[in-house]
Amino acid sequence: MDIAVDWSVLRAVTDSAAIRTIRIQRDHFSRIEAVRRELRPVELHGEDTFIGTVERLEGERGPDGRRAGDVVLSLFLPDAGETVRATVTLSADEYEQADRAHMRKGAYVRVMGRIGPGHQPRQLTHVLRFELLGEK
Repeated sequence: MDIAVDWSVLRAVTDSAAIRTIRIQRDHFSRIEAVRRELRPVELHGEDTFIGTVERLEGERGPDGRRAGDVVLSLFLPDAGETVRATVTLSADEYEQADRAHMRKGAYVRVMGRIGPGHQPRQLTHVLRFELLGEK
């Protein structure tokens, strides 16, 4: 992509450096996009509801024999038009639902919580609800 700027329509620019074309190579676009995301203002929203998929189960078996702990989700952020990976710590009951979602092709989960800023996977905290969609 080439970018050229006329600095003034009323006055001629005499400095030749001021009228040069700037060239941005295509392979820089992904890095520019990553910088844009990092420079975006931190949103301090309360809890929100997200739809996503279970990507990885990292829980451990507790003294009761049931698994609980960290799960990596891929969550769709409709306002941003993108998906983000987020780690959430689940109770044993919630972890069972995450396990069923992970084993079922095309299964989605709904989670209500707060996504923190930063690099992916981001942290999903203040979880008020976690459920496997389409299950009665």
